[in-house]
Amino acid sequence: MVPSDDLLTINGKDFSVSFGTKTGAVAALIYKDMFIIEEAQNGINGPVLNAFRAPTDNNRRLSRQWYEAGLNKLTREVKDFTIETVSPGVMRISILTSDRGTEDRPFGELPVLPRVGVKMKITGDFDNFNWYGYGPQENYPDRKNGALIGFHQGKVSDQYVPYVRPQETGNKEGVRWAAFTDKSGSGILVVAQDEMAVTALHYTAEDLDKADHIHEMKPIEDIILCLDSWQYGLGNGSCGPGVIDKYSVYPESFNFSYSLRPYTRAMGEIHEAARLRIPDVVSKNDSSRNKKSYLKR
Repeated sequence: MVPSDDLLTINGKDFSVSFGTKTGAVAALIYKDMFIIEEAQNGINGPVLNAFRAPTDNNRRLSRQWYEAGLNKLTREVKDFTIETVSPGVMRISILTSDRGTEDRPFGELPVLPRVGVKMKITGDFDNFNWYGYGPQENYPDRKNGALIGFHQGKVSDQYVPYVRPQETGNKEGVRWAAFTDKSGSGILVVAQDEMAVTALHYTAEDLDKADHIHEMKPIEDIILCLDSWQYGLGNGSCGPGVIDKYSVYPESFNFSYSLRPYTRAMGEIHEAARLRIPDVVSKNDSSRNKKSYLKR
């Protein structure tokens, strides 16, 4: 363990992970010589709370409320940062953060939410996308009956759908695990405790939101990876009814758990590696602190 004023680095066999003590997020994750998450020069590479998506044509009526709540520009404050040695060779980092929108929000009155989950930035070399869930086309809570649940693969660069007006795109529902690998087959494996929604693009939500036309979209080298406990439905609000209640996301308490793991071909097939369960790192005095609390419907 190597502490500094702004960074806590833990070195283990074949890996190194750094936490930003002021950001409350993983600042860097290295496995052998492979950078999975690189330390950001500006901003945060994540994972951090994410409650915004670029409004779709169907959701434009709600977008003003999302902006007014400041969901597109949350400010983050670390309330508690705890380091605990659970057993020899096992440590637990517990981080409590407050992510605020405008004024007293998200603690004041809130609209229905676009999404609830986390976002992060991973290296653009991991463009090979494999997942077990709904696919292969984009799908959403109220637009997934035409998709098949199973093993799918593609390129992150192919997940962007070029709508006439750029907007939210590329989501995958019911994902049990997702892997992002480079040409050698190495990369990152994300495994949900239950299920999650996954979006991986070479664009940020802000890029999609501010563009009015397709030609304005310029892909970035890195991959913006969003892992969601819940996504707001699409509905038909551009010319008909909005999202029905069961596909809405309300500002309540969420428990959302997932694991980030390095992956190489030496670990076996991706689906086999994804089946391996990682034991919860829980202290003897508190069996509930391993849970990550966000917002829940």
